[in-house]
Amino acid sequence: MVGFMRTRPGPGFWGWTYAVLSFVQLGWPANGLAAATAGAALLLGRMPGDDDARSVILIGYLVFLACFAIVSVGKKVERTLEYAMRFMMIWVFGYLILVDVIAVSPETWGRILKGFVSFGSVHPGSDWSLLAAFAAYSGLGGVGNAFITNWMRDKGYGMGATVGYIPGAFEHGSHLSHRGNVFEPDKKSMSAWRRWWKFLLVDQWVIFMGGSIMGMALTTLLALQFVPAGSQVGGWAAADLQAQGIAAAHGRIFWPITLICGFWILFSTQLGFIDGIPRSITDMLWTGSARVRRWRGGDVRRVYYGVLILFGLWGCIALNLAQPLTLLIIAANIGAVNFALESVHTLIIRCGAKRVWCAARCSTEDSRCCRLPPPGNRSGCFRRPHRAIQFPLPPPGEVPISSAAFE
Repeated sequence: MVGFMRTRPGPGFWGWTYAVLSFVQLGWPANGLAAATAGAALLLGRMPGDDDARSVILIGYLVFLACFAIVSVGKKVERTLEYAMRFMMIWVFGYLILVDVIAVSPETWGRILKGFVSFGSVHPGSDWSLLAAFAAYSGLGGVGNAFITNWMRDKGYGMGATVGYIPGAFEHGSHLSHRGNVFEPDKKSMSAWRRWWKFLLVDQWVIFMGGSIMGMALTTLLALQFVPAGSQVGGWAAADLQAQGIAAAHGRIFWPITLICGFWILFSTQLGFIDGIPRSITDMLWTGSARVRRWRGGDVRRVYYGVLILFGLWGCIALNLAQPLTLLIIAANIGAVNFALESVHTLIIRCGAKRVWCAARCSTEDSRCCRLPPPGNRSGCFRRPHRAIQFPLPPPGEVPISSAAFE
């Protein structure tokens, strides 16, 4: 997201614009309320109805508060949660694969596989808002893709180890650079850069894209096999349709197991949003506004926890506004708009970043590798053909580092 701040009309405009867009997309507690629906079903032994709405919302508050408690206390609890989430991810994927292989018919598998390569087929009477929501969220669309890089920064990957991070409430303060840091483009650093780039390619193409496709396929297989065509998805029953269907076909034991899987998927998604969105908004405001950086003595934690509190207050209000599927459709369709804007913005950034990369190569390897202004021109401003790009990069070593810090 910080890269977006380096385009015209400047960080002040884009910082506040993306902060607002991020909030209106992912500020809705849809996943938390849906997780509460699954939790209420487990407690009641049946799917909650309209008469159980207050109980579901109460559980929604507990889910929401649990997420806030986890992200507020610092790295030790988050590290423990990471281990738990890894275990649950393996368990959820293992369960879905097992059920889909054993219980789903070859015909349904064929429909799914064909669907990945079929275009232009939309069933008459389809709900376009629901289809748009599915398309927008199928690959964590909207601002969700962008703020993943904040997690990589806080984990200290690559140059993230040199720019600081947002500390927990009970941790000592940490300096957070508002414009990043660059490395000296010598051969050792460029070699480390290439290794990190390969790491990111594997992360995006294998883990993220492969995981997204697998996640869509495994859950959709259950829906096609066990949820009758034309079923009305709405009310408080949306989180229970697959569980009811597989339980009716193969036994009651599958109902709580499937609900637990659904609860964990929804809870972990809400947790990721509560952790990611305040961090992302803080990053954008920290980068885009000198006034924000001066506020409260320049302590980035004050900004982060201020955003987190506002997020929490709004979430508690939004829990009472609509049922989970409605909130999800609202958020996802806003995400579709954000996704389109970010796609164009990313292409602009990529064009400029490619030129900066070529400049680095020219300075260390081959002066004929690309046609660019002289390497001494560090402004990074290329008037043609990308008039919107402005790269106010800090000089190498502004934050004292060595090549080893980038390895």
